[in-house]
Amino acid sequence: MKKTILYFALIFTFTSFAQDIQPDAVNTEKVIKKNQSLDKSSTVIWSEDFGNGFPTGWTRTASANGGFATANWEWSMDGSWGYWNGNQGASANSGINSTTASNGFLICDPDSANHVAYGQPSGSTYQYLNSYFTTSAISTLGYNNVSLEFEHSFRFNNSINLEVMISNDSISWYPYYVQGNATNNQASTNPEYVSLNISNIAGNQQTVYIKIGWSARVYFWMIDDMKLVETPDHKLKLLESNYGGWNTTSPTTTSSYGLDYTFYPMNQVMANPYRVEGVVANLGGQVQNTKLNIHVTDAIGMTVLSTSTTDTLLAVGDTGVLGLWSGFTPTTPGPHEFKVWATSDSTMTDTLTMQSIVTDTIYGRDNGSQSSWYGLGRSCGGMIIGVYYDVFVQDQVSSISVFIDDQSVVGSDIFVSLYEIDSNNDKIYIDQSDDYT
Repeated sequence: MKKTILYFALIFTFTSFAQDIQPDAVNTEKVIKKNQSLDKSSTVIWSEDFGNGFPTGWTRTASANGGFATANWEWSMDGSWGYWNGNQGASANSGINSTTASNGFLICDPDSANHVAYGQPSGSTYQYLNSYFTTSAISTLGYNNVSLEFEHSFRFNNSINLEVMISNDSISWYPYYVQGNATNNQASTNPEYVSLNISNIAGNQQTVYIKIGWSARVYFWMIDDMKLVETPDHKLKLLESNYGGWNTTSPTTTSSYGLDYTFYPMNQVMANPYRVEGVVANLGGQVQNTKLNIHVTDAIGMTVLSTSTTDTLLAVGDTGVLGLWSGFTPTTPGPHEFKVWATSDSTMTDTLTMQSIVTDTIYGRDNGSQSSWYGLGRSCGGMIIGVYYDVFVQDQVSSISVFIDDQSVVGSDIFVSLYEIDSNNDKIYIDQSDDYT
């Protein structure tokens, strides 16, 4: 089997960057919410909705790495004032759409701070800004199983972590990263609901402290409606799903990169069927006997697959990859909808819905839409952008299409190059297009 990689490159290349293979930056999943009463605790131990501003007794720290700008966490009714938001920071972007957004929320806005302090272009002027807030002491005495819940909305770049740290003495901290499967330059759901089982640190404690923050150059992070609740015995979360087999395939073991193809030629999918997977976390207080459920419909809404995986035991706090390892091979072209959810004896997750179109000749990974961008010809960023495609059966390449974002520099010259990847992961040049301005 052959692999190819396509590179979109500028002729006047100043710098170039090699890119690792990554899952699609385009999030094609939709979430169907279940009845939250199936797993949410009715016992709230502590809560904060920021209705009275930044809480008294909490602390904030903000520092710059090599510069003078800082971006403290602030109480606000506004979203980001950053340069990124389409009006160059002249007005605020939309705030978080949280349950109690109407009485305010917390925001960290490094994009605004960096723009005001240093100006543009952000790639050469912006600094990493460290910003954290810490709660005062909270008691969880009498509650052995404790979860932290909150709503947030964010966007980041540079593959940073969004950190939540828990301590019962304000000295030793246990970290959690809450960006999930979000990717660079892609906004999260607004809001996104977070639930962390912190019982091992915070269960039945006289004092519990929560510290939240990041070190970021651009964009924003907003948080609202924080709670400590008694963790229910039975609670699962489907963290992510895919139909390419990203978590369990690799070129060395399965001859596939495990990528999701939103446009998938019939001859290629016949050679490499869809491999539906889900990453499931046990957020409850008891061991869960868990399975993944998969339902696929075709272009006319007819069910073409309805199945479940074998049961898998997930320990408290454990995460597992469950999937349809035998694969699913469609028999007709056209759109296919994949619905994926996890269940145990006593609870279920939200349902994630994904789409893929079986085509005659079109091969694509972006669902035909722009979700993130990379400006060509700008003074920051790579001058070479590439994307991988598996080739499972030999075929003819007749054309290559690419969307050029309006953040690119007018008059830039680009061309498309086609490479084949050999068994040593070396890129062998095949051909290239004419220049395009």
